[in-house]
Amino acid sequence: MHGSAAELVTPPRLEGRPTATSSTSTPSSSKSSSAESSSSAVSGCTSTESPQLPRGYSTSRILQCHAVLGLTCLKAESHTEPALLSALNTQVDQWLTPHQLEIGKVVCDNGTNLLSALNLGKLSHVPCMAHVLNLIVQRFVSKYPGLQDVLKQARKVCGHFRRSYTAMAHFSDIQRRNNMPVRRLICDSPTRWNSTLLMFDRLLQQDKAVNEYLYDRGARTASAELGIFWPRYWMLMRNACRLMRPFEEVTNLVSRTEGTISDLIPFVFFLERALRRVLDQAVDEREEEAEELWSPSPPET
Repeated sequence: MHGSAAELVTPPRLEGRPTATSSTSTPSSSKSSSAESSSSAVSGCTSTESPQLPRGYSTSRILQCHAVLGLTCLKAESHTEPALLSALNTQVDQWLTPHQLEIGKVVCDNGTNLLSALNLGKLSHVPCMAHVLNLIVQRFVSKYPGLQDVLKQARKVCGHFRRSYTAMAHFSDIQRRNNMPVRRLICDSPTRWNSTLLMFDRLLQQDKAVNEYLYDRGARTASAELGIFWPRYWMLMRNACRLMRPFEEVTNLVSRTEGTISDLIPFVFFLERALRRVLDQAVDEREEEAEELWSPSPPET
């Protein structure tokens, strides 16, 4: 059981009143043996009082912990609403009810059977933020105009190097000749959008070597013509990476073991500000391109 420590500071009360002190206890703190305490802990914190600070301040050291209480396999049972609710109630009766605890919120994805089971049991549902972000980015990747053509070309090129040792050796020679780090290209998984981000990032890092290989050998491969990455393909890849990176960062943050539901609103604001910066940058770049397009060309020398 590992947790993150946080120091809480209680501000002073009004003058003339006794200084406030902070103390916390766990549902299992009354147990006499450590074995009983570890088996009955649902989520708890330990507290030790520190010396009183001047001017009426007091502090306490809190350790946030987490644990997997149970894993239930439905086996051959159908995933119907009553079956899911029964499995959840079994865990509640085993872990929460003996300690006079109740369910606060149930975090899960937006599956119809899960939501129906929670409604049947009159339980409060909180959507899984990582799941919601995953749906948003997957929709962007599948629906954004032109991005599917880029994905098709990127997967064709990256798959070519994975299947051919000769192609990979020649690609490595090009990287060394251009003083670039020798790195393999990454193939993405269609069900994991963050792997698409990694694939695009690696292609952008190796764009010079990729272009040189495609212009030199792209039309002479044994399987079929690989084609080339048109300039607008590189632009779409670069812009897609800018949009997906904030989602990846927030997904990693909400997936931390010490993450809590109170992180949700700050992360949503962070995402909104990050996307606004991306859009503002795109507008500025488009204006600069328009200025360059309409600016008078220098006289020929």
